[in-house]
Amino acid sequence: MNPLLNGIQSALPGLKIQSIRSHEEGWDFYVLEVNEEWIFRFPRRPQQMERLKQEADFLNQAAPDLSLAVPHYEVLHLRGALPFGGYRKLPGTPLSTATRPFLSIPLRELGQFLSALHQMDNFPDLPGGANWVEKYRELEKQAAEALYPSMEVSRQEELKKLFQHLHRELGKTHLPLCPIHGDLSAAHLLGGEHHLTGVIDWGDACIGDPAHDFAAIWLEFGESTARRVARHYSGFIDSSFWIRADLYRRLAPVYGWLHSGDRKNHHLTPKNKTDPGTSQDSEFG
Repeated sequence: MNPLLNGIQSALPGLKIQSIRSHEEGWDFYVLEVNEEWIFRFPRRPQQMERLKQEADFLNQAAPDLSLAVPHYEVLHLRGALPFGGYRKLPGTPLSTATRPFLSIPLRELGQFLSALHQMDNFPDLPGGANWVEKYRELEKQAAEALYPSMEVSRQEELKKLFQHLHRELGKTHLPLCPIHGDLSAAHLLGGEHHLTGVIDWGDACIGDPAHDFAAIWLEFGESTARRVARHYSGFIDSSFWIRADLYRRLAPVYGWLHSGDRKNHHLTPKNKTDPGTSQDSEFG
């Protein structure tokens, strides 16, 4: 039997495995869906084990105060050669597979969800916090080492200016750091016929800038949608909030380049999207 399935079967001896579907697109986790009922996440690298535990602990604490369903890990097997976590599949389908535009009712639901998430406190084990600014200095360093040598000079200068602008904005304001999802793409928002049903893939959850979650919405659905979500948002929006959101959005493709090893196709201005049926080749974390 597949060693991954062996691990699942040993953790849940009463589970009769009838169907398996793999989701291989994630950079950090390999995901197996079993019986259209269970989701099992296997870290691709040792350092992801701690992130999986942090994710499970955070969601177990935060879930009662959130307005949408989030994964509840019933299995957390972190010892052995193949660590993994498992939870019951949430209802709904990813908005990335939807065929209709993002509707007004989900906008309200998403705004209310982010309001609750961003106003939570007392999660000392989440990464980020004081290291939020340093995270982008480290990203700039990685880009300089791995991307600049193969970039056209004009692209290098454009990317350098984006980082400089972001560092200026991060340095001149007191960031309202709070728990954020960190990768709020259409693939991680679940919906039903007329409403949102859940939010998945919390591996990038951290203490960070709330503008970052709105940047992901902007990247996926366009600026207009992000601002409409904000009409239903009760968190703090300071004077540079949308400037930072735009900069996070424009820098998002850098993660994709670093992960994929793509050193040639560098486009720093993602197109706004209004249809969640399309996808952006970048990571938001």
